[in-house]
Amino acid sequence: MEDRTVQEIDLSTIWAGIRRRIGWILGLSLLFTLIVFLWSRTQPTVYEASASLIASNTQGQDGVVGTALIKAPPLPEGAVGQALQSTLVLGSLLQSIKTDPIFTSAQQVFITNHLTKELREQKLSTIKISSQLDLNGNGIYTLTAQASSAKAAQRLADLASTALLNWDAGRALQNITKAQVGFRSQLSQIERQLAAGGQTAVERQTLITRRVTTQDNLAQVTILQNSAVGVLTLLSGAVEPLNAVAPKPVRNAVLSGLLVLLLGMGLAALLTVSDRTIRSEDDLLALNMPTLGVLPRLRKRDIVFNGIVRAARQAGLYEAIGFLRVNLMTLFQNQAHPILMIASTVPGEGKSSLTATLADGFASSGRRVLIIDADLRRGTQSAVWEKFSNEGQWHQLSGKGGGGQPKKHSEIL
Repeated sequence: MEDRTVQEIDLSTIWAGIRRRIGWILGLSLLFTLIVFLWSRTQPTVYEASASLIASNTQGQDGVVGTALIKAPPLPEGAVGQALQSTLVLGSLLQSIKTDPIFTSAQQVFITNHLTKELREQKLSTIKISSQLDLNGNGIYTLTAQASSAKAAQRLADLASTALLNWDAGRALQNITKAQVGFRSQLSQIERQLAAGGQTAVERQTLITRRVTTQDNLAQVTILQNSAVGVLTLLSGAVEPLNAVAPKPVRNAVLSGLLVLLLGMGLAALLTVSDRTIRSEDDLLALNMPTLGVLPRLRKRDIVFNGIVRAARQAGLYEAIGFLRVNLMTLFQNQAHPILMIASTVPGEGKSSLTATLADGFASSGRRVLIIDADLRRGTQSAVWEKFSNEGQWHQLSGKGGGGQPKKHSEIL
């Protein structure tokens, strides 16, 4: 059976990785918050107003000619929303906007251009419609309009609802129009027959009677034009809004700042999980490698004022160096002249500090120590020990005066 090692994610490690980068995360979050706040304040003001229509979508005949009421056919699902995006409704609305004195010239141009573009794209945003209907299609439609001023938003919502009502009533007039066309066709035919002549007295009288009846029906249908109603009726007109709905600089800034903060913390957590850098003794457990010692960091202030060697003689680091020295002596107990090489993968990881402090620890215990600084480009041991003591004699291995024996704590370059 295959042996698989399951690596568990340590939350404390993730939090430590986030905490190391918290400065950058908070800085970027505050920067984005400021940018979004300033950008939002430059955006145009938007007001929003709503008008409501009630739908009485009763089932039955499309309309009965000869009664006192002609009603439009029932509306199928989605018909009102689709009609709002059609040229029948938006075309009428655009004409009303161009002639309405409430809108300024700039508002007329802005609104008509946006509505024309939205009509072509079939994506309305200046005017939106929502509904609350039952299974039979009865309920409420809400028209919401947006404009740069409160009065313009109110007027735009009212004009949009009026355009929809006119479209709906026009569906009822279609039956009347068809009836008028039929009656006029019948009258024309009767007039042609009477003008042609050749009928008997009875036939002529019959044609005259039909003409009177048809004229009476045409007159009744014409009267019914004023009583045609649609499925939609106005429930409430738009009210002038008090406050703008956009922009909201504070809300946008806070949301963007929180978003950047969360994304930054998520990225920091991801980088921490994918980071293979050895930062603590626990990181070596998965590699099955022994730990000889753990050294605390030196404060830069102590190094500047006292130098690396004197700063290392503080209680915490001194004890850690002593523990490391004991472990190394245990490893080298069978070697007369042990050699220890200190290296790292990248600069700035503490090779020079460890070399100097460890050499000081061995020398303090009575052992003779030879330090060889093999960094030919950025050697630092000479500067470290000169700051500790100016009495030390430093010699080079080759060249003029080379090969001498160092005294006290010495560095051979």
